[in-house]
Amino acid sequence: MVGALGGLEIGMSVAELVRKVGAPASVSSREDEQAKWMDAGYDPGRSPFFSSDFREVLSFSEPPVPLFKAFVSGDRVIGLKFTFYGAEEALSSAPLGFDHGCVLGALGASAVRAFGEPEARHLESGASRLEKLEYFDRGLSIAIEDGKIVVFDLYVPPSAIEKRRLLERIRRPAPRPASESVAPSP
Repeated sequence: MVGALGGLEIGMSVAELVRKVGAPASVSSREDEQAKWMDAGYDPGRSPFFSSDFREVLSFSEPPVPLFKAFVSGDRVIGLKFTFYGAEEALSSAPLGFDHGCVLGALGASAVRAFGEPEARHLESGASRLEKLEYFDRGLSIAIEDGKIVVFDLYVPPSAIEKRRLLERIRRPAPRPASESVAPSP
């Protein structure tokens, strides 16, 4: 399991996270987060985050590392979402990522050099068109946009049953964003 990045770890307490990165800009319930994903055109059922038992999502606007969201259950962090968006300047002088140059903003090919072939590779079309590399057993998803790594998702690896469910869901065509939807058939 990857489990940590930028001094933040899966399993750390929420209090420790807040000490390291500051107070969240907002807190959302699981239901609100699911609605946000759907409104942006993404299927939450294709995300390892939604196969976990998170109860709240802490969103950050300007932490010292490019942490976008922390998924929490009780007083523990069970998922972390790091993003390149809005942190480009800071990341140019202090890259964040893994070995073999697999850092936010790097070429997507560096992910395969660092971690090998993913367990699954698929496209997500919503607010952005992303190629997703899924390393479920490592608790890592990497999103690539326009050839660059733009998101690292770290999470508790899903159970074998949840992993099968995720793989089945990923293999189905992604749902169309609401803006592209046509009227449903009767």
